[in-house]
Amino acid sequence: MRAGAADDLVKGEIEPEDLERSIRYALDRLEAQRSLKASEERQRAMFDHLPLGVYRCSPQGEFLDANPALVRILGYPDPASLDNLYAPTFYVSDEDREIFNARLKEFGIVRGFETRLRGVDARKIQVRNTARIHRDADGKVAYIEGIIEDVSREWHSLDFDPEAARFKALYECGHVGILTLDRSGEMQDGNPAFRALSGYDENDLSSVEYAELFDGADRAEVQEEIRQLSAGTSTFLGKNRDLRVKGGSTRTVNTQSILVRVGHGEPNHIVVVLEGC
Repeated sequence: MRAGAADDLVKGEIEPEDLERSIRYALDRLEAQRSLKASEERQRAMFDHLPLGVYRCSPQGEFLDANPALVRILGYPDPASLDNLYAPTFYVSDEDREIFNARLKEFGIVRGFETRLRGVDARKIQVRNTARIHRDADGKVAYIEGIIEDVSREWHSLDFDPEAARFKALYECGHVGILTLDRSGEMQDGNPAFRALSGYDENDLSSVEYAELFDGADRAEVQEEIRQLSAGTSTFLGKNRDLRVKGGSTRTVNTQSILVRVGHGEPNHIVVVLEGC
C-alpha cells in the first residue's frame, strides 16, 4: 500500500468477488487521486493569480512559499529570489516588527496591520499585512501564513486629496478621540487622543471590543448601536456614556457613532468620535 498498491491478491486464491473488489478499490482510489490533484491545481491557480501578495513562512521567518503578486509588490524578479531572505528583515521600522510579532504571538492572528516594507533598491512600500499562525498536532508553530496588500497609492493620494489630508491631520493631531471599528464592533485603530482619553495603548485595541469599554446598560446599548449601524438601518447614533478607563475608573464621554459607506452605498466600517464631558 505504501508503494502505491490499491489492494493485494494472492496468486492461486483469487475469487471473482475478490477481483471485483480490488478493481473497485483501484478505480475509487484513482478517482480520489484525480479529484485531489484537480483541487490542488485549482488552489494553486488561485494562489498564483490573486492580486494580493500571499506568503507562507517558517517560525524563523524563512519564506516557504510566495505568490507572484507578493514578488511584484517587493520588486523581485521571481519567487526564487526570496529563498535566502527572511521576512523580518523587510520591515523598515524595528518597532513595527516587534509590535506585529508580539500581537501574532499573543493572539495567533493579526488583521490589517499597516507598516512599511523595504523592497528592492531600498524602496519603501506602505502595506497592510494580515497573518495567522498555523500549529501542528503538538501545538507548536508549524508555519505563518499571511496576505500583503500594497496601499502605497492610498497613502500617496493623501498628498493630493485636501479632504483626506484634513481628516488625517484631525485624526492624528486633534484633541477628540476617534476609533475605527469593523462592522462586528471590533476595534481596528484608535488615534492618539483616544489613547490618552482611555489609557489603552495600540496593543490593547486588538484584544478589546468596543462594547467592552462600557458596563451594564451602556454596554447593551452600544451592542445594539453596532447592530443597527452594521445592518445599515441607522447612519448616526450618539449618547453620553461612562467609559471604562484602563485601570478600573470611569469617565463620562459623549459618543457619536457614524456608519461609513463605500462604493454604491454599502456599509463598510464604523467611526466613533469620543469627547470627554
